[in-house]
Order: sequence, then C-alpha cells, then structure tokens
Amino acid sequence: MSDPKGPCYLLTRITNSRSSMVLFRVEPWGVEYAMPEEAEFTVISGEYEGQVPELELEVGDDYITLYDPGASPARLFHGPAELGRGLWASEPVVWVKAPTHPDESVRKAQLSRLAKQLQDGKFTRPDEISAVIRTLAQENYVEAKEIVATYLGHDDPSVRGSAIMALAFHWLDESYVQCCLEMIRHDSDSDVREAAIWGLGSLLSGSRDILALKELVPIVRSPTEGLRTRQRAYWSILTILGKQISDVQPFLDEEDWVLRVDWALLSGIENQSL
Repeated sequence: MSDPKGPCYLLTRITNSRSSMVLFRVEPWGVEYAMPEEAEFTVISGEYEGQVPELELEVGDDYITLYDPGASPARLFHGPAELGRGLWASEPVVWVKAPTHPDESVRKAQLSRLAKQLQDGKFTRPDEISAVIRTLAQENYVEAKEIVATYLGHDDPSVRGSAIMALAFHWLDESYVQCCLEMIRHDSDSDVREAAIWGLGSLLSGSRDILALKELVPIVRSPTEGLRTRQRAYWSILTILGKQISDVQPFLDEEDWVLRVDWALLSGIENQSL
C-alpha cells in the first residue's frame, strides 16, 4: 500500500510448498522463523521512497531467505497473525531442525527423544527451550503436552509464550481456556498476553462465548495497548464469532486500524445484542 505523498510499502506472499518445515529468514533484519509445511507467510516491507525495488528470494534445501532493501524492518504474518515475540521466542530464534525421516515410527521416536531431553532439563537457555517447544508444536507431537505445560510458569516470557501457543494454538487443548484468560489478565509481559489472546481465539473458534468476547473488547478499545496487541484481540474476537479471517489484510497503521475495525460489532458485544 502506498501514499503518493509518503513512503511506499510492498506486500509479498510466500508459500512453503514442501512436505517439511523450513527456516524462513528476512535479511538484513535478522528475522528468523520456522515455517511449517504448506504455510503461507505475508511480508509487509518498506519504507521505500520513490520506486519500489524488486525483492530477492533465495531458496535452499531447508531454508527460504528474503532480502529486503527497505528502510525499516519488515513485518511478517502467518495468516492473520503477526509473527513476533508474542507468537514465539524473542529474536534471535534458535533453529531446531525437525525430524524428517520418511519412516513415521522413526520420526516419532526422534520427537520422543527431543521431548524427553526437554523434560530432563537438557536445554537451559530460554531461546533453546522455546525452539524445542516450537518444533514439537509444529510437528504436532501432542504426546509432549504435559511436558510443555510445565513451562507455563517459566521465568522467561518467551518460554511462557511458546508454551501457551503450543498448547492452545497448535494442539487446541480446550482445558487451557482458563489458563489463557489468566495470562491475558495477569501476565506481566505484553508478548505473553498476546500469545494467550491468540490461543484463546483458537480454542473458542466459532463458540460465540460471550465471556471471552467481553474479555477481549476492552483490549481492542484500550488507548494504552500497542497496535499488535489490539489487532490480535480483534482477530480473536472475529474467530470466536465464527467469522472467516484468513483473507483479512493486516492493519498497517493507526489510521488503517480506525477505518477498518467494525466498531459497531464491538458495541454489540458490550450490549449483548449480537
């Protein structure tokens, strides 16, 4: 999206068409995320003055690198969710390559060993712990749920955020609805709260749960919350209401936010007149 009197922005969609997870990088900003199979990432890059340049893409055996010449760091989205510390660990991201053995039983055994190492405390750095949790979640190794749950109270917010995203967003364990609500209300870290907001929306998708909706509306309206937090709360509201959000474009700035949020919908939730 561009303003003829201001900087231009470029929106790029990239799909991992492989049957395994790869590492997605945006350079020179040092942004790195695990990209699941068949996932589509949206990159909003800028700011460009004048003509928008072509972006360079490099594809390797287990990575995809996008070279962005913009003047400010690119924003990265997986579906409607903006990737950042609220979704996974703080940067730099430690990469734990997922097992790719063609024999499913061997692959499961490799994931089991990784989960056991996590349980035994073999990983001590927060970025390592978060990377392992991400891998187990994205590989849908639900057998690790109880192990991952022990990290919900970890001192490091990136670990807490990774744990609740694994349990609520990836594994859709409905027993963690209350945990999401408690994190939204009480966690001291805004990024953990964002992860819990996204997890709550995933767990209650289509439920029209009025208590959860009323929990999220004040966040959307809050003048003190950051745009990313408000955006995540709004998308979780739409998800809980059963609305299709896969085609919703990310909000670029405050002006775009004010114009495109359905404020009447929020009032309907507050008045319970949906």
